[in-house]
Amino acid sequence: MEEWIQLAGDQGAAVALAFFLVYRMERKLDTLIWTVQRQSEQLFSSSRNAKPPKNSMHIKKP
Repeated sequence: MEEWIQLAGDQGAAVALAFFLVYRMERKLDTLIWTVQRQSEQLFSSSRNAKPPKNSMHIKKP
C-alpha cells in the first residue's frame, strides 16, 4: 500500500507540472493566433484600399 502512495505522490507532481506547462503554452498560442489574425485582417483591408499602379498590366473593363 505504501508503494502506491509513493507512486501517486511522485506522478502527481509530474502531472501537475505538465498541466501547468500546457496551460502556459496554450495562453501563448492564443496570443500568437490573435496576432496573426489581426495582421492578416490589416493586410487584407489595406490591400482592398490600395490603388493599382498607373502603368499596370490590368485589363480594364468596358
